[in-house]
Amino acid sequence: MKLIKADYKTADFRWKDREQESPFPPVTAEINGVMYRLSGFGREADAFFHAGLLNINEAFDLSLSLHGEPDIADLGRMIILAEGFSQPDKIKAVSDRVKGAKNASSLKILCSAPETFLEYVRAKEPSMKTAGMYASLPESHKEFLHIFSKSQPSVSAFRTAAEILTDYADRDIDPSDMSLINKLETERRSLRTGFEEKFRGLASGLGAEASSRCGFETPEITFTFTASSFGEYAEKCERLFENRAKADELFKFLKDNDIY
Repeated sequence: MKLIKADYKTADFRWKDREQESPFPPVTAEINGVMYRLSGFGREADAFFHAGLLNINEAFDLSLSLHGEPDIADLGRMIILAEGFSQPDKIKAVSDRVKGAKNASSLKILCSAPETFLEYVRAKEPSMKTAGMYASLPESHKEFLHIFSKSQPSVSAFRTAAEILTDYADRDIDPSDMSLINKLETERRSLRTGFEEKFRGLASGLGAEASSRCGFETPEITFTFTASSFGEYAEKCERLFENRAKADELFKFLKDNDIY
């Protein structure tokens, strides 16, 4: 890398909005025939550190060496920048850090959130699953989380709020009502109690104990019974077969409750 004098305009290769004050000249590189500034954004300069001609992977690697590892909001901006050059999954700096098109889409939505909310996200570092829930919410629900984050909730409290809002994504809400989560959680507990009572009632006559090991996140039900002899085993198997219509009713109940 060499220091050059220059009097020209450069496009920004910018995926990170934050940059510490630096006494050094901005870094530039030529990518696909265009001169890009990789640091010193928004700063007047007539001299630059010139990194030469770089391919897109080299440019991202140099940018990472200048700015450090990206946070979850930076990742969304990296993806958007990468899309302007080529497919992001062909750029190693992106593909190594973001797995799957769904995660990429969620990060792009997240990085467009208000900066005050992103400051909370950077500080608390929620999981990719939580970011995905946020990205899938309607705008009014996102706005609630923007306001909610100003109270600096713990990561678990924020995740719980996102989960509850996801369950009620089709409901109109008042984003400024900070008692909303408690109200919805009380309602959700009541609905869940009723759901579990109905489930137990449908499962009671099957001849085996029915349970959901995943907390009804999927329709997989575990059926168990005990037998102290082959005769008892055969009797219980026969009872299970005779009650297969009840089992069918149980799985239809799960589907009716959007568990499938």
